[in-house]
Amino acid sequence: MTLYDLYRYTPQQIIEVEYLLEQAKRFDIVDRVAEAFFQFSPRLVEDKIEGFGEHEPWAIFHKSLIISELAYYCIDKTVDEEYEREFWYNEQIDKEVFTPFFLKTDFRKLNDQAILTKFSSFLNKLKLELE
Repeated sequence: MTLYDLYRYTPQQIIEVEYLLEQAKRFDIVDRVAEAFFQFSPRLVEDKIEGFGEHEPWAIFHKSLIISELAYYCIDKTVDEEYEREFWYNEQIDKEVFTPFFLKTDFRKLNDQAILTKFSSFLNKLKLELE
């Protein structure tokens, strides 16, 4: 049994989460993602527990955690001012404003600098929308 079985991921959800985890590996933030998972789900069980995970959208929750960590990394790399970084962290936490960027952009064909440039452009569009 895998954790995907335990958390009742669909085959499509497995593909999506694996892709996002590959991006976390690429940016060397797997430890941050693992810490985020641990903070909200500290006990990983080996055996299936009756009723466990049936009412929680685990794949959606896990995708959200990974995307948030990817967003924080990109914010750290593209925003110089500390208060502005904090603002964008909170926007991701409260409104998940960067989630569409990470779900709609295929990073496999882009180098790291191209991803950060693309993220910066997306961030600038969000700034304009807030004005």
